[in-house]
Amino acid sequence: MRAANLAEQLHDVEDGMDLASCSAMRSVTINGRRTTMRLEPSMWNALRRIAETHNLTVNQLCSKIDSSRGEMSMTAAVRSYIVSYLQQMPSQPAETGAKQSIDAILSGLGQAYVKAEVLRVRIERGPDFLVKVAMHQAVLDRNEDGPLAEIYREWNRRRDQLQCLPRITELSARLLRRSAQDTMMSVVDLAAGGGIVQPHQDPVMAWNVGGSNHRRHPLLRAAFQQDMLAVELQAEPMYQINQICLDGVEQVYKRLLLPLSDDGNDVTRVLVAATPLDDETSTDG
Repeated sequence: MRAANLAEQLHDVEDGMDLASCSAMRSVTINGRRTTMRLEPSMWNALRRIAETHNLTVNQLCSKIDSSRGEMSMTAAVRSYIVSYLQQMPSQPAETGAKQSIDAILSGLGQAYVKAEVLRVRIERGPDFLVKVAMHQAVLDRNEDGPLAEIYREWNRRRDQLQCLPRITELSARLLRRSAQDTMMSVVDLAAGGGIVQPHQDPVMAWNVGGSNHRRHPLLRAAFQQDMLAVELQAEPMYQINQICLDGVEQVYKRLLLPLSDDGNDVTRVLVAATPLDDETSTDG
């Protein structure tokens, strides 16, 4: 039922965000009167979904709320109605394949990951969403084994030796070949406008539900551009846990982005490697 997912609508806005700055003004017709209301996007989404659940339009639902709001302002009455509605919904067991929270994912990876979170970003486009959690690189140094940790340590070793950003050719070719068999790896050429130097398999850069015949997705393209800009400006690695849900299918990836340079100074390429979480047989906490 649609009502079963309504509680999630109030969590669309990040904690600590200035709600006033992200509220939206929209026009509604309430009992024949045209007016405007300013509500947060999560509230508009919840209001729309409640209306759809009861086969009403948003205008019809607002009219019902208006008829019983007493001395409350209309926006306050709408917020109160949404909260009351969600509180009165019967709790339901999680459905098979239901979306897991990013906090549960991090907890499953161990306390090192819970403590290593640096930044969390959620991007949505309709029912599709992407949650990116940037992790402190210490988890790669101290709490990780596997191809991503190996690539990171090799990059870090070469940077320390050279005292500058390494070229792709200065990384171990044998390690990269071996890692390419165990990860989805690509090299992005920033100097060429972000073109792919090697055939890409990065799930956050291009994606489809089946996992093959990758196609661009507007939500993921925006996320990819953000990451490339951050790596280019900071000239530092980025390690993420990415939760992706497209067309109702959810997958979780560990993802490593390493800045590379053709001249030792400017970031001209980015090595991107990712591993699906489900493919891991074990995770060190």
